[in-house]
Amino acid sequence: MKKQKVLLIAAKANMIWQFNQRNIEMLLDLGYEVHVATNFVDFGSFSADENEILKSWLTMHDVKWHQIDFERRLGTLSGNRKALSQLDDVFNNNEFSFVHVHSPLGGILGRIIAMRHRVKSIYTCHGMHFYKGGPLKDWLVFFPIEWLFALITHTVVVINQEDEKIARWMPFKKRFRIHGNGSLVKEAFTVSGEQKEQNRLKIRSELGISNDDFIILSVGELSDRKNHTVVLKALSELKKQGFYPKYLIAGVGDLSETLQEKIEELGLTNQVSLLGYRTDIRQLNHAADLFVFPSLREGLGLAGLDAVVDGTYILGGKFGGIKDYIVDHSVGRLINPNDEIQIATLIRERMGKNSDNLSQYAINELTKFDISSVDDVMKAAYQQFSI
Repeated sequence: MKKQKVLLIAAKANMIWQFNQRNIEMLLDLGYEVHVATNFVDFGSFSADENEILKSWLTMHDVKWHQIDFERRLGTLSGNRKALSQLDDVFNNNEFSFVHVHSPLGGILGRIIAMRHRVKSIYTCHGMHFYKGGPLKDWLVFFPIEWLFALITHTVVVINQEDEKIARWMPFKKRFRIHGNGSLVKEAFTVSGEQKEQNRLKIRSELGISNDDFIILSVGELSDRKNHTVVLKALSELKKQGFYPKYLIAGVGDLSETLQEKIEELGLTNQVSLLGYRTDIRQLNHAADLFVFPSLREGLGLAGLDAVVDGTYILGGKFGGIKDYIVDHSVGRLINPNDEIQIATLIRERMGKNSDNLSQYAINELTKFDISSVDDVMKAAYQQFSI
């Protein structure tokens, strides 16, 4: 019997590798021939080596992949026309049972082409562009767009509680809620204190940082939305008060040079290190005394979730999904991501404190974010179209 086909679409290849690896494996187990359409040239916020690993992994799993020249953010008119034409060619040469679309641009263009070819679509919304406490203009622009595209979307998958409530007011045929891409929560909870201490010492030795230094860590793309600059401003305030914590930023992105210039401008070169793309995030979390996640907006913020389950206290932005896992003060505190004075004050409060043990309530709530729970929901979403 000939296998039915399914297509996953994302604007950048990193979205496939970082958010869809398990989805692809699940679809293969369900008996589908899986195709992926994304941009492997301008591949997003992971390394060139990781991009090559992704392509090899797809080939090894007999996943058919298609280069689509998606542009950045919402693209240009000419660029989007080109991407639509390339997607149209993929659909003309294949008969898909359904498509699963991700990211703003991939989600918009993918659903347009799916509608044209009368193929049902699943849309994973990695965070609405409008949110409680967000700018009015975002509600006026993006809410109508999401509502209109809901008319041509069979199923939406949302990743935080706030978006789940918003999705109820939109004309999707089916709605599912997952806790982001999930984290290895149960595994993280089994790591011994001895192993954490070994990781702490190893990373600090590698980076030339004393075990007595207070380390702040941020993980994420170097972009305006991730808002690392506000932490630099908070460190400048602390420096005036005679406090000099170390700050590690793991990630790549367009703002690398801008951030380096800001570090030098504020006289923080001895305190701040841009680590680039890292694959040892758990070890970095164990080495850190505090995780600061000052994003202006997050769908969920997997980096923050990983830090929390690894046992690192967090200061997280109050807009979007971060508040879903900062469930009490044993986990961390919510912050105004535009207020460097508040952030500096809270960093100072944490300096000299030992890590708090998670409350039983927090442990119970965080367990819901384990990948096993997320995969159960995604499997149910896919099985609507069971072959």
